[in-house]
Amino acid sequence: MEATLALVIVMVFGALAASLHPHWIPRSIVRRMREVEHVEIGAFPHGALGRVAGELELVEGELTAPLTGRRCAAYEVVVEELRGAGSRRVVQEIKAVPFVVVDGTGRALVHPEHADFAITADVDDEEAGVLVDPTPRQRDFLVRSGHASLAAHDSLTVLRFHEGVLAPGERVAVVGRGVVSIDPSASAEHSGGYRAPAGATMVTLASDSRTPLYVSDHPSLLPEGRAAE
Repeated sequence: MEATLALVIVMVFGALAASLHPHWIPRSIVRRMREVEHVEIGAFPHGALGRVAGELELVEGELTAPLTGRRCAAYEVVVEELRGAGSRRVVQEIKAVPFVVVDGTGRALVHPEHADFAITADVDDEEAGVLVDPTPRQRDFLVRSGHASLAAHDSLTVLRFHEGVLAPGERVAVVGRGVVSIDPSASAEHSGGYRAPAGATMVTLASDSRTPLYVSDHPSLLPEGRAAE
């Protein structure tokens, strides 16, 4: 009986740790995005809700990912504290700046204020704790985020770091209500050699009182992407 109870407790803590693992990007966001029909930017109906997908371009500044120093338009960093069979999320930081999505038919300008993100963690399971000190970048991030005590961790604490970014050239999907206009940069050459023809479409996507804005790099949301398991 005691052995069975112990097994159940371990399974519960294991399930909790898995649910906090940021590689499992928020399924609810991905599910909601998948329910919205994908539409090419050039055919986006004015004022409608739609899902666009394409290559990300930087437009108004950029961010530097805290743990890796990568250039990006958005990042998410999660730090977990591991104790025994369980874990707890102690830090989560998401930041983003405006960016453009290009799909060959037009461009979508994304204003990410108040957006909900589902970013895949591609830097995963980096640990600091017993016998392993935090890296300078990890330590700086902990101090800046108000967790200096974790930067000076004790030998009984193990920290796990995860980071995901939306970087230039990466394919991303965005769901939102779009305002359609003529692309003011038509005929200018953009990254990847794409050149918008005269009269090309520009769709501006932002959250409003009626509709949230969702952003993700999940493969199932991209053209020819496979469904999530």
